[in-house]
Amino acid sequence: MARKNNEAIFETDLNPFLKLDWGQVSTSNDALYLHVHHWPEDNKLVLPGLVNKVQLATPLTAIENQLAVEQLDGDTVIDLASVKKDLNLTIIKLSYTGTLTIVPKHSKADQNGIITLAGEQATKHGKFGKESYRSMLKDFSRSWYVDVPRAGSYQVKVNYKMRYKDFILANSSDELAFNLKGKGKKVKTLQSFDGNEQAVKVSKSTGQNVQATVGELNFTQAGIQKIVFKQGQGFELKASTKDFKAKDQRYRAMNIDIDSIKLVAPTH
Repeated sequence: MARKNNEAIFETDLNPFLKLDWGQVSTSNDALYLHVHHWPEDNKLVLPGLVNKVQLATPLTAIENQLAVEQLDGDTVIDLASVKKDLNLTIIKLSYTGTLTIVPKHSKADQNGIITLAGEQATKHGKFGKESYRSMLKDFSRSWYVDVPRAGSYQVKVNYKMRYKDFILANSSDELAFNLKGKGKKVKTLQSFDGNEQAVKVSKSTGQNVQATVGELNFTQAGIQKIVFKQGQGFELKASTKDFKAKDQRYRAMNIDIDSIKLVAPTH
């Protein structure tokens, strides 16, 4: 498999797309290589957010088979009906024009002005970057992209399951520090970070999940932007076992099950 797929594996860049249900993508100067690990049931391979015009799409091992491609509403849809599945890995080569431009998959406000960030849609990052999958510190922060309809301070509500811990929700211009506690109990004493912590108001508990209003996050501009959910304290690797064990082990990873984070638009 490696020999016939060399073009898509060696001297290529990493996946520029956040999360794909069917697999991953590698890139070269003028082509995307779509590594299909999970075959779509309807034979429609969806690549979200590609702005560039597609010139050609073919199976890497059968370049004479030109596949039908449709670009509509921000999605590039490739018809795989005529593609013979490779028992090891099917790779589709997609050639495009211009400089690669991708609009990241993002959440939009609903009719009530609420932006919902689904926990399962978060991109997990290791301490040393998204690609540090061998790191001991794998789930060190999480991120989403949101389309903010207008600038202002958005109320933040978190639906989660975990034990007590502190976190930070941040965009490019603001940070909201807060503590979360499981079992629906209000946190009475906040650990101090920088004096800007928000008291948590727990609204209700649904099963093992807790819904809490944690404060407001300010956006200085509208448009698509990145939201980062990270730990309230750092965690540094130490040379000695003794020093490593002395660190608060809760902060080796996020250790939280996020169902959703809701950003509620300002009313004025």
